[in-house]
Amino acid sequence: GAMLKDNHIDACGGILPAITQLREHIGHMVRIEVEVRNLDELQQALDAKADIIMLDNMDNDTMREAVRITDGKAMLEASGGITHETLRGVAETGVDAIVWVSNRLDLHNDGDDVWIANAEKLLSMLPEDIAIGIYECPFPYKRLLTPKILDWCISKGRFTFIKDTCCDAAVIRERMKILHGTDLMLFNANGQTLLSSLEAGASGYCGIMANFHPELYALLYDCYVTDPALAQRIQSYLSVACATEGALPYPLSAKYHMTLRGIPTENIARSRNSSDLTDYFKMCTEQLKNASEFVLNTVLQSK
Repeated sequence: GAMLKDNHIDACGGILPAITQLREHIGHMVRIEVEVRNLDELQQALDAKADIIMLDNMDNDTMREAVRITDGKAMLEASGGITHETLRGVAETGVDAIVWVSNRLDLHNDGDDVWIANAEKLLSMLPEDIAIGIYECPFPYKRLLTPKILDWCISKGRFTFIKDTCCDAAVIRERMKILHGTDLMLFNANGQTLLSSLEAGASGYCGIMANFHPELYALLYDCYVTDPALAQRIQSYLSVACATEGALPYPLSAKYHMTLRGIPTENIARSRNSSDLTDYFKMCTEQLKNASEFVLNTVLQSK
C-alpha cells in the first residue's frame, strides 16, 4: 500500500495528479490511501479512484455526509482527535475504519495487560464490521506494541494497519515474523530503516520525511525487488537526508520546502514559533532540495 498525505498532494498540484504520478511508479496492484480535509477533496479522491480515504479531523456530521457521498466506492477511515468519549459517535457515522493512538490505551505505561484490557473495552463499543488501525504516536510518549499485544491484535481479527515508529530494523523484522500470513499490515514511519523493513515484508512507508521528496520514496518502493543495488543507493541518500531533516524546524521546514517547489505555504504551525525558521534553516532546506533533485535526476537518468 501507499499513502498520500496533504503535503504530498499539495506538492503534486492536487489529488488526481498525485495519484496519477504514484500509479506510474507502483502500478495498479497496490492500494492507495489518500488523506482528505474536506468534502471537495473527498470527491477528488473518489474521482481519482483512491482505494482508501482518510477523513482527517472531520466532525461527525461531515463524516456522515462523506459516507453518503462515497456510497461504498472506497474504504473510509476516520483519524484525528478521536477519544474514548467520541469513539462511539465516530463509529455511528458509518465509516469503515478508525485509527487508535497506542499510548492512549496505556497512559502511564503500566504494562501490556492494562493496554489489552483498555483495548477490549474500546472494542466492545464498536460495531464488529469496523476495522482498526494503530498509530505508535511519539507524544506524549511512545508506547510501542509488544509481541504480546501483536498476538492479541491478530487473535481479534479486527486490526488491519500499524504505523510503526520503533525506528529499529531488528524489531521490525521480529514484528514481521509475527504478522506474516495475517491481514495486519505494517507501515514504517522511519525513513532510515525503510528498505530493510520492506525487505522484511512491511507494506510501505508512512512518515513525515516524505514531505520533502516523495518521488524518492516512490522510486525506492518501485525498485527494491527488481533492482536491489539501486534501492540501496536511494536508501543511503534517504538516511542522510532524514538526519538533516530531523535537525530542521519541522513542520516549518516542510512548508518552506513546498514554497520552494512552487506551492506558496504560510510559515505557520501549531507546534512551532514562526521565528524558528531562521535564514540558516532556510539555507539548509534549500540545499536539501537541491541535493534531492540531483539524486532524483541521477536515478532517473540511470534507469
